[in-house]
Amino acid sequence: AVLSDPSTAHALGDQFSSEPLLPTPELITIPTPATLPSGFTVRKAITDHSSTEQTQIDDTDHLEVEGSELKGFWERLWGTMLACIVVHYIYWSLPLYALLGYLVYIGYWYVSVLLVLCYLPSFLSGAQLKRGRPWDALRRCRWFWGPVLRYNSLRVVRTHRLDPECRYVFALAPHNILVLSRVACYAGLFETLFPGIRFRVLGATPMFYAPGCRELCLWLSAVDARRSVAERLLSEGFSLQIYPEGTRGIFLTDPDSSTTRLYLSRRKGFIRLALRQRAQVVPCVVLGEKYVYRRAHFSESVKRFFYEKFSMPMLLFWGRFGTLLPLPGHMTVVYGKPIEVDLDSLAPGEEPSDELVHRVHVEYMRETARLYRTYQKQHPSTYDETLVIE
Repeated sequence: AVLSDPSTAHALGDQFSSEPLLPTPELITIPTPATLPSGFTVRKAITDHSSTEQTQIDDTDHLEVEGSELKGFWERLWGTMLACIVVHYIYWSLPLYALLGYLVYIGYWYVSVLLVLCYLPSFLSGAQLKRGRPWDALRRCRWFWGPVLRYNSLRVVRTHRLDPECRYVFALAPHNILVLSRVACYAGLFETLFPGIRFRVLGATPMFYAPGCRELCLWLSAVDARRSVAERLLSEGFSLQIYPEGTRGIFLTDPDSSTTRLYLSRRKGFIRLALRQRAQVVPCVVLGEKYVYRRAHFSESVKRFFYEKFSMPMLLFWGRFGTLLPLPGHMTVVYGKPIEVDLDSLAPGEEPSDELVHRVHVEYMRETARLYRTYQKQHPSTYDETLVIE
């Protein structure tokens, strides 16, 4: 299916490609805080060339945290095992179903019934429609997440400090296939870059209906991506991390193409949501993730047949060893500068005008393109890519 007029997509790409790149600051390495895992390096922009003592994190806008590659047989084995376990979380419910079935098979059906009854209150609690069920000790666990993040040498960049008294909508693109960029919020990285900001991550509704998968999502600060949930969380002082492309971004991900396509030109709901709650929109980009999986390509006739029979696009992808374990590579997540809007002119809950929504949306796309074009030159797998916004 055609997502948008190709001429419009290329026009947007041409328009934003003329924007100047962001300035690249001179960086200095500073001591790694105790809140971060071992194997991570922290760099910040030099604020005073005459000073040799620049160890504070919060005296500059630009800050980077980067994990080194796993070294040695045992470290690589440990990181690979943890990454493999975590990335297959969508299948965690299968062993549970198998256990229940086995108990019924050997005659202990009443044990299965008891286990299901004990679990039902948690399953039916509707936590994903409220504030979630975050387990911060797990999300910040350094010894667990450190090797997982270093498996793909994750680098996270903050280009501007954010006021913890304000609320933000972090809008990340591209979506990619499995949204692995969510790990940038783990192991204490988010708290190091944005201290004091309470946040939740919006996730697809089906993720909260599979036991095991549901629990991990809730523990890692995810909630249902319904508009009513997002509205309430923003009104309660939380910031949100979202992926505006939604599932469309999954099918635009093509690791065999040097063109990265972002489905953003028609995505304005998150802009309206942020303005209605007087929250600031923060453009964010993800680089390198699309290359950690391979994808099968099918003819148009096969894709059309699959769509007509099952009412969904056809997607077949795989990673290392034919599993969902990502291929070794490098990933970068960049948090940009909030879009400037006079939020004081808006009353809480006031519906923003279409003109204001359009202006902020265009500025968001422009800044997203600038971020991507600036940092793609610093990333080994995206150096020669072309960015198209549709």
